[in-house]
Amino acid sequence: MAGPPKRGGGAKPSPSKSFKPKPKSDASPKKKFDNKPNRDQGKKPQAVKREGSKDNKKPFTDNKKFADKKFTDNKKSFTDNKKSFTDNKKSFTDKKRPREEEDEAKQQFQPRKVSKPNYEMVTQSKFLWEKVRAQSMDEKERQTHLIELIELIRGKIPEIVEKHDASRVVQTCIKYGTESQREEIFLELKPRLVEFCKSQFGHFLVAKLLKYIPKQRSTIINMFKGSFKILLKHKAAYGVVESMYCQYATNKQKKEMMYEFFGSQVAIQNTGATPKTLTQILGEVNDAQKTIVLNNLRDNLKKITEKGAPLVRNTMVHALLLEYFKNDLFSGQEEMLSNMKETLIEYVHTKEGAKVGVHCVSIANAKDRKVIIKGMKGYMIQAAKEQYGHVVLLRILDVVDDSILVEKSILFELTKDLRDLSFHPYGRMALLFILSPRKPAYFSPATLELLQPPTVPQVDETGQVTMITNYKKTPETRRDALLSKLSPHLLRFCTDNVRDMLYDEFARSVLLETLVNAEGDKEGLIKVLVQRAITLVGREKNEDDEKKEEGLSPSVVNVLKSCIKNNNDFASTLADSIEEVEDWIGEDSVAILILCLLDNPSSQAKIQKKLKPHAKKLNKSEGKIIALISEKMK
Repeated sequence: MAGPPKRGGGAKPSPSKSFKPKPKSDASPKKKFDNKPNRDQGKKPQAVKREGSKDNKKPFTDNKKFADKKFTDNKKSFTDNKKSFTDNKKSFTDKKRPREEEDEAKQQFQPRKVSKPNYEMVTQSKFLWEKVRAQSMDEKERQTHLIELIELIRGKIPEIVEKHDASRVVQTCIKYGTESQREEIFLELKPRLVEFCKSQFGHFLVAKLLKYIPKQRSTIINMFKGSFKILLKHKAAYGVVESMYCQYATNKQKKEMMYEFFGSQVAIQNTGATPKTLTQILGEVNDAQKTIVLNNLRDNLKKITEKGAPLVRNTMVHALLLEYFKNDLFSGQEEMLSNMKETLIEYVHTKEGAKVGVHCVSIANAKDRKVIIKGMKGYMIQAAKEQYGHVVLLRILDVVDDSILVEKSILFELTKDLRDLSFHPYGRMALLFILSPRKPAYFSPATLELLQPPTVPQVDETGQVTMITNYKKTPETRRDALLSKLSPHLLRFCTDNVRDMLYDEFARSVLLETLVNAEGDKEGLIKVLVQRAITLVGREKNEDDEKKEEGLSPSVVNVLKSCIKNNNDFASTLADSIEEVEDWIGEDSVAILILCLLDNPSSQAKIQKKLKPHAKKLNKSEGKIIALISEKMK
């Protein structure tokens, strides 16, 4: 049945899924009406047509107009933006560049520069300096320019050496000059040499004189007598004093440099005499003078240690501190320690400084040791790899009772880079000290002497002084706590790096001690190590090996011997894994491993059973080791 015709005429639209007419009812939803006011008040408001219908064409027309308008607005906006960009570019171009501003600033200060003394001479000398210092310059041509340069600055050198650019000019003259030219410059600078040492740029010149004029080194050092106590506290001059003390001074001159810190009387009496230590000097004076000398030394060192780095890095300061701690046993050590505990890491780079560091850790209480460890945080690996400083780390591991503090602050850092430590001649010492403490095979007598149990004085009720050990836990208790924390990391590392560690002269000791002394499950490490031993003896190459097989060297044989002697599980597993025993008794260098297996009770029966079929071959062999094996088989 056909519906009512649409207003305005036309055919009936076909029904679609999106719009279906519904029957009229009271419950049907209300139709939407236009919000615009109806001009014809008498007419019924029209319903809004859905978009997309055939009769509703007006919305599409409106959309097109809206799109055209939007495009026009965007085009206009783009034109405005382009114009704005052009204006900004023009304004940016109008601005002065940094180089132009710098040139203008130079021109403003140019009159002031010209008015300074020796301006023209310094400018000309820098022009010649550029030619002299060129590495590609021919020696003859360089000498020609150098003669001209020295002629230009002659007589004015002391006036210009404190300037940053002119100081470099004079340093170059000393570096490339002849012996006579260097002597000429030295004689001109000689009256004010101590003054230049405290200059920001002049102290470099003094260092150059010490380096390139060896004949005048003693003269220069003697010129500084009476000034070392002041220069050692100066941030510019302390480096020159370091060079004098470490590189150029003789043993006698070193002692005379130190006398100034003991007091003027000591310096006057002992200058020119046979060099003496502080202990020898104190043995020659009475108690009152002894107190004066120690007080002078303590006051001078206190001023330096209070300033901290970089002054405390000086080797001479370390030597003075060591002398002080050796002789002032009770009175001022705690006060000196309070100045040093936060920066103790700065002292461990020299032999004397390491001894001072060990002494500070030994006499410190629990709180001070905590501050010392906190100051070394972030530098544990560097300290462990120091030639002398690693002993300070060993001392901390040896005497600190707070194992949790040591674990979180020290072991946490060390376990991050076990490879770097294990393959380092000094870095491995911290690991070996926990695995096998004080083993003479790894630690020298001098190191063991430094690591003697620490003692501090204690005054009882009667006023008598007794020496007591400065820790509460026993060394075994501390070592067991650290070993339990370190062992899992070492076992995992050694298992993954057996091949590399066997061939490294330092890492193989860590591998051996881990196998023997570490706590935990060693089955994985034993299995990998046994497989490596069989591969080496049988001359077989693993497919995974990228490097060329290095063979069974004597050092590797010694490690395997120690593993067999000290670990029964390894010996038993190796005896079970040997299939072709003939490869093991061909040469003495390999047969010694079989001899070790026969000496170990856990592997003796197993290896004898495998050797019985080859008894005749053993009897015919001429090797000494094989002869010993044959005797044990009988």
